[in-house]
Amino acid sequence: MAVARGLPRLFDLAESEIRLMGDLQAAYEQDPPDEAAMARIAAEFVGNEALVVRKIENYLNVDLHLGMIADSYAARARELRELSAIAERNRDRLRARLLAAMKAMQRDTLVTPSGSVSIRSNPPHVDVLEEMLIPSEFKHTVVTTTIDKRSILESVKQTGLVPPGVEVVRGERLSIA
Repeated sequence: MAVARGLPRLFDLAESEIRLMGDLQAAYEQDPPDEAAMARIAAEFVGNEALVVRKIENYLNVDLHLGMIADSYAARARELRELSAIAERNRDRLRARLLAAMKAMQRDTLVTPSGSVSIRSNPPHVDVLEEMLIPSEFKHTVVTTTIDKRSILESVKQTGLVPPGVEVVRGERLSIA
């Protein structure tokens, strides 16, 4: 059994449990059953179970720690997004003030040692003021088809029939309480 940091690996503990169950069954099936071997195996089960509990405790502690780290990173990411949005708004305001000042001075270009600033025309774009007044030749109808998985599942629960083209699957997850 491989040992890392004083405790066996969880898979090694599982293999030990499987081996112990086989040994216990073999001792029980002897005629007469080998009581001494069964007692030794039972003691090994208890020891293996104690190691499993300690190993799972370590897993739970690491899981808790990683969850706290993930929460901290998510909170920091929110803060950074907010700070980024503030910086972008400040940058937009600064550029708007610079544009207004250049227009007031009737200057299209300013050159400084740090760089140059110039007023340029943007490409044309369309602002829709009243959608109902736009001729139909400029309108496009977009049809979106979505699958209502929830209603399919409800139908399967009620009728027991699975519609063609789908499969009802039940996955597994680990629950830590």
